[in-house]
Amino acid sequence: MNRFQYLIDGGIGPYTLRTFLKFVKDEIPNECAGIDVLLQSVGGSVSVALALAELLMALPCEVRTCNLSNVDSASIIVFAAGKERFAPPGTTFFFHSVGKEVSGIKSATELRQLADEIDHDTLRETEFLSLRTGTDAKKWRDMMDSGILVDDSTALKLGLATSSERLTICPSALVVNRMSQSDSVNS
Repeated sequence: MNRFQYLIDGGIGPYTLRTFLKFVKDEIPNECAGIDVLLQSVGGSVSVALALAELLMALPCEVRTCNLSNVDSASIIVFAAGKERFAPPGTTFFFHSVGKEVSGIKSATELRQLADEIDHDTLRETEFLSLRTGTDAKKWRDMMDSGILVDDSTALKLGLATSSERLTICPSALVVNRMSQSDSVNS
Protein backbone atom coordinates (compact mmCIF):
# COMPACT_ATOMS: atom_id res chain seq x y z
CA MET A 1 0.00 0.00 0.00
CA ASN A 2 1.16 3.50 -0.81
CA ARG A 3 1.75 6.35 1.60
CA PHE A 4 1.48 9.85 0.12
CA GLN A 5 3.12 13.04 1.29
CA TYR A 6 1.36 16.32 0.58
CA LEU A 7 3.03 19.70 1.08
CA ILE A 8 1.08 22.79 2.08
CA ASP A 9 3.50 25.69 1.98
CA GLY A 10 1.44 28.84 2.04
CA GLY A 11 -1.70 30.43 3.37
CA ILE A 12 -4.80 28.39 4.16
CA GLY A 13 -7.63 29.55 1.89
CA PRO A 14 -10.29 28.24 -0.51
CA TYR A 15 -7.64 27.27 -3.09
CA THR A 16 -5.93 25.06 -0.48
CA LEU A 17 -9.14 23.15 0.13
CA ARG A 18 -10.03 22.78 -3.57
CA THR A 19 -6.53 21.63 -4.46
CA PHE A 20 -6.49 19.05 -1.68
CA LEU A 21 -9.95 17.73 -2.64
CA LYS A 22 -8.78 17.38 -6.25
CA PHE A 23 -5.66 15.54 -5.05
CA VAL A 24 -7.76 13.13 -2.96
CA LYS A 25 -10.23 12.53 -5.80
CA ASP A 26 -7.67 12.11 -8.59
CA GLU A 27 -4.59 10.68 -6.89
CA ILE A 28 -5.47 8.64 -3.81
CA PRO A 29 -6.34 5.01 -4.50
CA ASN A 30 -8.95 3.20 -2.43
CA GLU A 31 -6.17 1.21 -0.76
CA CYS A 32 -3.98 3.96 0.62
CA ALA A 33 -1.82 3.35 3.69
CA GLY A 34 -1.88 6.99 4.63
CA ILE A 35 -1.12 10.61 3.92
CA ASP A 36 1.54 12.75 5.54
CA VAL A 37 0.58 16.43 5.40
CA LEU A 38 3.76 18.48 5.56
CA LEU A 39 3.05 22.03 6.73
CA GLN A 40 4.89 25.32 6.43
CA SER A 41 2.19 27.95 6.71
CA VAL A 42 1.51 31.45 8.00
CA GLY A 43 -2.15 30.55 8.57
CA GLY A 44 -5.22 31.92 6.85
CA SER A 45 -8.95 31.33 7.08
CA VAL A 46 -10.20 29.62 10.26
CA SER A 47 -13.31 28.29 8.50
CA VAL A 48 -11.26 26.81 5.64
CA ALA A 49 -8.74 25.32 8.10
CA LEU A 50 -11.58 23.69 10.03
CA ALA A 51 -13.08 22.30 6.81
CA LEU A 52 -9.69 20.92 5.74
CA ALA A 53 -9.15 19.40 9.19
CA GLU A 54 -12.57 17.71 9.08
CA LEU A 55 -11.76 16.37 5.61
CA LEU A 56 -8.41 14.99 6.79
CA MET A 57 -10.03 13.26 9.77
CA ALA A 58 -12.74 11.76 7.53
CA LEU A 59 -10.29 10.10 5.13
CA PRO A 60 -10.32 6.29 5.31
CA CYS A 61 -6.54 6.17 5.82
CA GLU A 62 -4.11 7.26 8.49
CA VAL A 63 -3.27 10.97 8.38
CA ARG A 64 -0.07 12.27 9.95
CA THR A 65 0.91 15.93 10.05
CA CYS A 66 4.39 17.39 10.28
CA ASN A 67 5.56 20.92 11.02
CA LEU A 68 8.47 21.62 8.65
CA SER A 69 9.47 24.94 10.24
CA ASN A 70 6.58 27.10 11.41
CA VAL A 71 2.87 26.43 11.60
CA ASP A 72 1.05 29.60 12.50
CA SER A 73 -2.44 30.83 13.19
CA ALA A 74 -5.22 28.89 11.42
CA SER A 75 -2.77 26.31 10.02
CA ILE A 76 -2.43 24.99 13.59
CA ILE A 77 -5.96 23.62 13.13
CA VAL A 78 -4.82 21.62 10.08
CA PHE A 79 -1.77 20.39 12.01
CA ALA A 80 -3.99 19.22 14.89
CA ALA A 81 -6.05 17.06 12.51
CA GLY A 82 -3.30 14.45 12.24
CA LYS A 83 -3.58 11.21 14.17
CA GLU A 84 0.16 11.56 14.71
CA ARG A 85 1.55 15.09 14.79
CA PHE A 86 5.27 15.63 14.32
CA ALA A 87 7.08 18.74 15.60
CA PRO A 88 10.80 18.18 15.00
CA PRO A 89 13.34 20.16 17.05
CA GLY A 90 13.44 23.82 16.09
CA THR A 91 9.88 24.03 14.78
CA THR A 92 7.45 26.62 16.11
CA PHE A 93 3.74 27.38 16.33
CA PHE A 94 2.38 30.94 16.56
CA PHE A 95 -0.96 31.56 18.27
CA HIS A 96 -2.84 34.85 18.04
CA SER A 97 -6.36 36.17 18.24
CA VAL A 98 -8.65 35.51 15.29
CA GLY A 99 -8.94 38.50 12.98
CA LYS A 100 -11.01 39.45 9.96
CA GLU A 101 -10.44 41.78 7.04
CA VAL A 102 -12.38 44.98 7.65
CA SER A 103 -13.59 46.81 4.57
CA GLY A 104 -16.94 48.13 3.56
CA ILE A 105 -18.31 48.21 7.12
CA LYS A 106 -20.88 50.99 7.10
CA SER A 107 -22.77 50.59 10.36
CA ALA A 108 -22.47 49.58 13.98
CA THR A 109 -24.71 46.60 13.20
CA GLU A 110 -22.27 45.32 10.57
CA LEU A 111 -19.36 45.86 12.96
CA ARG A 112 -21.18 43.89 15.69
CA GLN A 113 -21.85 41.08 13.19
CA LEU A 114 -18.14 40.98 12.35
CA ALA A 115 -17.27 40.84 16.06
CA ASP A 116 -19.76 37.97 16.46
CA GLU A 117 -18.07 36.10 13.57
CA ILE A 118 -14.68 36.56 15.24
CA ASP A 119 -16.05 35.26 18.55
CA HIS A 120 -17.64 32.29 16.77
CA ASP A 121 -14.42 31.40 14.88
CA THR A 122 -12.43 31.72 18.10
CA LEU A 123 -14.81 29.37 19.89
CA ARG A 124 -14.69 26.84 17.05
CA GLU A 125 -10.88 26.90 16.95
CA THR A 126 -10.37 26.60 20.71
CA GLU A 127 -12.94 23.78 21.00
CA PHE A 128 -11.32 21.91 18.09
CA LEU A 129 -7.85 22.19 19.67
CA SER A 130 -9.28 21.16 23.03
CA LEU A 131 -10.86 18.02 21.54
CA ARG A 132 -7.74 17.06 19.57
CA THR A 133 -5.34 17.52 22.50
CA GLY A 134 -7.45 16.68 25.54
CA THR A 135 -6.70 20.05 27.12
CA ASP A 136 -8.98 22.84 28.28
CA ALA A 137 -10.27 25.22 25.59
CA LYS A 138 -9.51 28.14 27.92
CA LYS A 139 -5.80 27.33 27.71
CA TRP A 140 -5.91 27.71 23.90
CA ARG A 141 -7.97 30.91 24.18
CA ASP A 142 -5.45 32.38 26.63
CA MET A 143 -2.58 31.51 24.28
CA MET A 144 -4.39 33.08 21.33
CA ASP A 145 -5.19 36.21 23.33
CA SER A 146 -1.52 36.48 24.38
CA GLY A 147 -0.08 36.13 20.87
CA ILE A 148 2.43 33.47 21.87
CA LEU A 149 5.14 31.58 19.96
CA VAL A 150 5.37 27.94 21.08
CA ASP A 151 8.40 25.75 20.42
CA ASP A 152 8.44 22.04 19.64
CA SER A 153 8.95 20.89 23.25
CA THR A 154 6.08 23.05 24.50
CA ALA A 155 3.85 21.71 21.69
CA LEU A 156 4.62 18.20 22.97
CA LYS A 157 3.77 19.16 26.56
CA LEU A 158 0.49 20.73 25.42
CA GLY A 159 -0.49 17.62 23.46
CA LEU A 160 -0.52 19.57 20.21
CA ALA A 161 2.38 17.48 18.90
CA THR A 162 2.62 13.76 19.55
CA SER A 163 6.24 13.30 18.49
CA SER A 164 9.45 15.27 18.06
CA GLU A 165 10.73 12.92 15.36
CA ARG A 166 11.39 14.00 11.80
CA LEU A 167 9.42 12.39 9.01
CA THR A 168 11.44 10.95 6.15
CA ILE A 169 10.58 12.63 2.88
CA CYS A 170 10.06 10.20 0.01
CA PRO A 171 10.49 12.16 -3.27
CA SER A 172 8.40 9.73 -5.32
CA ALA A 173 5.48 10.09 -2.87
CA LEU A 174 5.62 13.87 -2.51
CA VAL A 175 2.89 16.10 -3.95
CA VAL A 176 3.53 19.84 -3.74
CA ASN A 177 0.50 22.09 -3.38
CA ARG A 178 1.22 25.29 -5.30
CA MET A 179 -0.45 28.19 -3.51
CA SER A 180 -1.96 31.13 -5.35
CA GLN A 181 -1.13 34.66 -4.23
CA SER A 182 -4.69 35.15 -2.99
CA ASP A 183 -4.33 32.22 -0.56
CA SER A 184 -1.44 33.76 1.38
CA VAL A 185 -3.77 35.74 3.64
CA ASN A 186 -3.17 35.75 7.40
CA SER A 187 -6.04 35.31 9.83
